[in-house]
Amino acid sequence: MASTQSRSADSTDEPVFRTGNSGRREDIKETPLPWNKLSVLLAVRLSEPVNATLILPFMVADFNVAKSPKDIAFYASLLAAAFPICQMMTIMYWSRLSDRIGRRPVLMIGLLGYL
Repeated sequence: MASTQSRSADSTDEPVFRTGNSGRREDIKETPLPWNKLSVLLAVRLSEPVNATLILPFMVADFNVAKSPKDIAFYASLLAAAFPICQMMTIMYWSRLSDRIGRRPVLMIGLLGYL
């Protein structure tokens, strides 16, 4: 005895259609991401770990802060830990400023301050 199943209206294997002004059905297409704008932000965010792992130890050594290689690692890790701590302490200021003047100017100020 074969059982017949009725398909539900919210089946996911069926394409989604909408009716436009002309009355014909057309596929709904998702809005693509603005990759040209996101690539700039992605490049900046990927440069942060490079800064933390490659540049900080050499800065500590070049500024003659540490006396031994063990001290260089200690001071470089202090600098690496200070950055996210400062981000955590100032996030509320930046979010309020972003609400007042907009996201784009705040992102630009932050990027200029980071470089």
